[in-house]
Amino acid sequence: MHADWPICIVTILCSPVFAYPEYSQADQRRTDHVVAIQSLDPADMDFADLAPIGDAIGDARIVLLGEASHGDGATYLAKCRILKFLHKKKGFDVLILESGFYDTVRANDALADGKGWKAAF
Repeated sequence: MHADWPICIVTILCSPVFAYPEYSQADQRRTDHVVAIQSLDPADMDFADLAPIGDAIGDARIVLLGEASHGDGATYLAKCRILKFLHKKKGFDVLILESGFYDTVRANDALADGKGWKAAF
């Protein structure tokens, strides 16, 4: 047996094709809420394509935006445009971003040393 076979077999057995052999009703419910985005360009200020997202948010005051990975540039472009939409069209005015443990410890130390929040963060 070739050395790569066990890895290939595990990959195939873990494939979504085997896990979900048919298009389920749950999949259909998820795709019912898909919105086509006209642009990822943060400079695109025509937010008409994002209106359904605003409708889904409704009167919520907290919106969480995730990402597939920390290295996905397209996600950051889209997120920037969505953030502009949330600020300009939905009235959100506070943005909180995640940070690594190392960064937060350094910021905490800077605050404890009397540096202002701008210098700390």
